[in-house]
Amino acid sequence: MSFRKHLNGEQRDILRQWSVDRGAQTEIWLQGRRNWQLALLELLERRNGPTFETDLEYLILNSEEVRGEAYQAMMAESRVAMSALMHELILVGDDTTLAHLQNRSAELNSDFEALSCSPA
Repeated sequence: MSFRKHLNGEQRDILRQWSVDRGAQTEIWLQGRRNWQLALLELLERRNGPTFETDLEYLILNSEEVRGEAYQAMMAESRVAMSALMHELILVGDDTTLAHLQNRSAELNSDFEALSCSPA
């Protein structure tokens, strides 16, 4: 995490605690990914069927639903947690850190959109 070098000590502590609070997020994300991949493999087995295109479109457009309830809840909580983290970091930051965080927040927003597979 190269951006950590731009954070002051209090911000690093906030970030460290935020990371700990994410708990089983990685495992939930991986299980959600596995659920989606299994659904895709199942669908590919039926690729010559009459509903393949419609089913594929559903799979792509409803990625979070296909990934499962735990994934949906984790993503909703992650968005709120990220917002709260950014707010806390901004409150305790200096001008240099704030400028860096503004740039980084734009990058992270793009990352979360890509991870969620949300339609544009």
